[in-house]
Amino acid sequence: MAATLLLVFVTILAHASTVNCKVLNFETDLGAIPDDSSVSTIWENGRILNETLNNFGSGNTLYIPAKTFVVMGGILVKDLTSTTLHIDGTLQFAKYSADWPKRTTGEVRACIEFV
Repeated sequence: MAATLLLVFVTILAHASTVNCKVLNFETDLGAIPDDSSVSTIWENGRILNETLNNFGSGNTLYIPAKTFVVMGGILVKDLTSTTLHIDGTLQFAKYSADWPKRTTGEVRACIEFV
């Protein structure tokens, strides 16, 4: 009986911790634009990715649909925990890395850094 109650309690806790989890679609929920390699879109898609990952709560999922999203590199993500990145499509980083954000040393940042 005690084991059954413990199992029910653990199940309720596990369910309660996922009730407020969100799945956000990079395109339809966040406004990223697929299949467009114009400079303005590359910067905007990069901004959306950077802001989303840096403001995401634990337990949430970022869904990249089956399309190609060109983004500016230099994405810097801090303190991201317990998050799922579900990528069915492609995140293509801008080819002209000279325009990517730079470190204080002048070096070009990596495509994406998790710190």
